[in-house]
Amino acid sequence: MKKLKPFILASLLTLPLGVLACGPFVFTASDYRIYRIVPNSWSLPTIVHDDFETKNIILWSQQTGCKDTADIRRAVYEGSLADWEAVYRYMKDDGNELGPLSKNRFVRDLVKKNDMRAVEVLYGSKRYETIRNMQRSPWYYDSHIETDDKVGLMETYRLIDNGRLNDKRYGDRFKFLAMKCAWALGEDATVLLMWEKFQKSIKFKPIRYQAEDYVARTFERMGLQRLADSIYSSNCNYTELLPYNASTPTALKILLQHVPNSLELTYRLQKYISFLDREQASSWPADPETAKTDSVLAIARGAIVNPKVHNKTQWRYAAACILDYHGKPKEALSMLKGAENGECDKFMRNSVRILRFYLRTKTATVNDIFERWAIGEVKWMHDELKQEWRQLSDEKKDEIKKTDGSPWGKIVMTDDLYCQGALCRIVLDGTTGLAAKLAAAGRSVRALQIANMTENWIFELTDNDVLKKVRTTTDSTYWVYFTGSDGKYHSEYINTRSDTAMLDGHDFHIWSERKNWHDYNNPMFELADRMTASTLERYRETMLHPQNNIDRWLNSHSYTDRDYWEDIIGTHYLRERNYKAAATHLKMVSPTYQRRMNLRCWLNPFSIDRSSPSLDSTCYKLHFALRMDSLEQAMLHEQDADARGLAMLEYSIGLQNSFGNCWWLTSYQKGWNLAKLIDITETPYARQAELASNHLRIKAIHTLKTDEARARYYARIGHYRKLRLRYPNSETARQYALVCDGGWMYSKNRKIKKS
Repeated sequence: MKKLKPFILASLLTLPLGVLACGPFVFTASDYRIYRIVPNSWSLPTIVHDDFETKNIILWSQQTGCKDTADIRRAVYEGSLADWEAVYRYMKDDGNELGPLSKNRFVRDLVKKNDMRAVEVLYGSKRYETIRNMQRSPWYYDSHIETDDKVGLMETYRLIDNGRLNDKRYGDRFKFLAMKCAWALGEDATVLLMWEKFQKSIKFKPIRYQAEDYVARTFERMGLQRLADSIYSSNCNYTELLPYNASTPTALKILLQHVPNSLELTYRLQKYISFLDREQASSWPADPETAKTDSVLAIARGAIVNPKVHNKTQWRYAAACILDYHGKPKEALSMLKGAENGECDKFMRNSVRILRFYLRTKTATVNDIFERWAIGEVKWMHDELKQEWRQLSDEKKDEIKKTDGSPWGKIVMTDDLYCQGALCRIVLDGTTGLAAKLAAAGRSVRALQIANMTENWIFELTDNDVLKKVRTTTDSTYWVYFTGSDGKYHSEYINTRSDTAMLDGHDFHIWSERKNWHDYNNPMFELADRMTASTLERYRETMLHPQNNIDRWLNSHSYTDRDYWEDIIGTHYLRERNYKAAATHLKMVSPTYQRRMNLRCWLNPFSIDRSSPSLDSTCYKLHFALRMDSLEQAMLHEQDADARGLAMLEYSIGLQNSFGNCWWLTSYQKGWNLAKLIDITETPYARQAELASNHLRIKAIHTLKTDEARARYYARIGHYRKLRLRYPNSETARQYALVCDGGWMYSKNRKIKKS
């Protein structure tokens, strides 16, 4: 196993750059989203205003016969007033050049066909847009309307005579342009008269909807807000209906009044409860909108009893989310009663059921009845997850298959797999999650089974490429970055550095070893890390010998690799100082598995010198367990007192190092990490080991009978001055005298340092 620092660095480099700039953050199960009214892929249906550009280009193509829609877009939406003024004057034969649009196919078609009406409507529209943009400027003064602006608008307005208004191809466009000019000139009565005259004859719907918006603005300017809001709401123009930057309560109130069953309400409700969802995770900054929970809850309660509201389920659901956010899961459960029976789609019904599972897990007493019910809900979510996966696009599936299993990667992955994210939240979340509650109730094996299935089955379902490689490769895997023949930057995985031969002809560099970011860095492993070795051994027995169908079902969807679990159990027995049991389990861990683990051991646990390497790192833990067991037997049964005492000394050194310099013998991380695993150096295990080690060293020196044995004792722990002063005639002292630097370490007048 490698040391922790590169492990953390590599983990952080899997996060998006935006996160790195503000982080790093510790990701937990609470980061998974559970409040969902609509799927992550859901978006508001495109309304006419948003789609006007595309439809307008299609109409121009139909009206003019030009098939080059790209050039139509460039001319209509990117051409300036000056560009179109040049075209207009060229068409009027004013001796003008065609100008910057001379190479545009759409413009050339208009010129070739002498389509002056099309040029007039486009030139007039550009003039109107330019003047309106000027009037919107914060530096604009109303007095300007009397000069150039008014002249420009009046010229455009007067250009539109009855012939143009009744033009078979461009009549709708001229009518709309006339209304806009009249509105910009402040002729409110004229705008309303024109609308009364034109509304039945405008056939092109996007133009009709935009013309209606100008009528609404006219009503608004006249102080007739109710009439204006009526048009905005019927046209789904929520930008105009709602005040600028309206707060969530304000927006919900206005939308409930005018469009109580609109999808805009659904969108804004989802956005709001997503704020709450994120804030429950400590890694997200607070959002000011979440401070308005009381107002939104009152609005939701009102919507539930409002006869005009059809989809009451989403309001009950939102209210339950707010109550849960405030730490009132029982009230939230009460709010959900019968919610799924209202008017809603399948996703909403599933969301209600999932939230009920989440809330019941928080509040229920754990017993056999609850456990059976909870497993039934887990199975149901398991089946729903399979359907979610089948419905994803091939592109999205491919993206998920390449997720490396890091905490952030899994959270991003579950944005599109709601049941997976929700199940992680329900099962793995803190002290109120299902696994934690089962463990607290003495059902630790069942807790591990459900946690294992929740964490790991998703990788089997998605046939995850990355985790599959790092779990099966026989050697370290590396990231390779290179520029491909397409000129783009690529990244690939290789098993050995010699594999870079495939990249001959490319500029490439190897970043680092590719590691398994998942198996030693997830809530299930964290749960196992806090359990005793005997509990983990009982869990392993359920893998090997399942007792019932539930055991078999959970095992079939879990990560039950024997190497993985034998190593964990053996490590826990090392932690508990049961070296015989540790050796039994560590013997079952294959050398190939040890070579691909995240932490590669290398310091000698029986050395006082921190830099002394281990002779064999492949079976590092096993050799340590066997040696400690042998020393333990010598301490207990060796007849020779010197042999017993020196065994105590060796045992004490190994014991101290296994919780200190060589912490990876008893743990999987030290200090800060993305997962909240045990820092073994800060636990009662370490304190007890320190006390036992010190006690054994004192006992050892009193056990030794001969001067030679005592000399070896002091030499072993680096107390060379005591060795020189107390046992100068020992063989050990003579051996050290032969290799020392001129007797420096034996000086009576200098302090002797430990090596």
